[in-house]
Amino acid sequence: EHPPAQQIRAYYDEWGQREWDRFDRRPADRVNLEIHRRFLARLIRPGDDVLEVGAGPGRFTIQLAQLGARVTVTDISPRQLELNLEKVVAAGQEQAVLSRQLADVADLSAFESETFEVTTAYGGPLSYLFERAGTGLDELLRVTRTGGTVAFSVMSRWGTLHRFLEAVVELSRLGVDTESVAIVRTGDLTGAAARVEGMSLPHECHLFTWEEIEQLITGRHCHVIDASASNFLSVRNDESSAIFAGEWAQFLDWEELACRSKGCLGGGTHILVALRKTG
Repeated sequence: EHPPAQQIRAYYDEWGQREWDRFDRRPADRVNLEIHRRFLARLIRPGDDVLEVGAGPGRFTIQLAQLGARVTVTDISPRQLELNLEKVVAAGQEQAVLSRQLADVADLSAFESETFEVTTAYGGPLSYLFERAGTGLDELLRVTRTGGTVAFSVMSRWGTLHRFLEAVVELSRLGVDTESVAIVRTGDLTGAAARVEGMSLPHECHLFTWEEIEQLITGRHCHVIDASASNFLSVRNDESSAIFAGEWAQFLDWEELACRSKGCLGGGTHILVALRKTG
């Protein structure tokens, strides 16, 4: 039984400020943020009307504003929308936000079809839908103008397994075989495997492969215009942050090259995808 929207809302209400902080913890997290930022910067033009689905505390709302977009901010969590207002105001970018409202990626009925030049769902909203991911993608495409862009990221199976391999192996040692096998075989992160330290609710989601992304897109009125992993070279390099310290800009260029290589698309903790809506 996959988590209902209320559980995801409650999780992110409780998670709170940690959603902003999570990009600062480790080198791979900082790379994740910067690759997402570079990806977005290639897609946005000044004056674009953008619907930001799952906007969270506003890391990308602020960037969208800086890129000259007009942003309609949505999230499933009231707490995340409060944080979004707080962070965007603090960054001096509130003038770019047209409105903020509660919305679930699987139900964007508050918005008319063909409304936005760009629709984003960064950080994994589609991963929380499990087998209903197609419903979420249909909604993202519906509200986007023909010829417009849908940009999303999802949690990635092989990169996450690479990143947290010891923890997954430990599940098997603890007798939680069904969950560890499910992560590898199906990409479903549920039950004991989804527990998060300091949280009362599990972080249940689906971890995608690139092949699943291709299947999701097949038969829909869209095609891929850009794709990337979120982090590849850095995904296991927590202890070697000194390597990157003086060469951060150059290292990000290396990461971007690797992450956009077809052989690496599933090798980060997230997969980023940009689609052109064709009809």
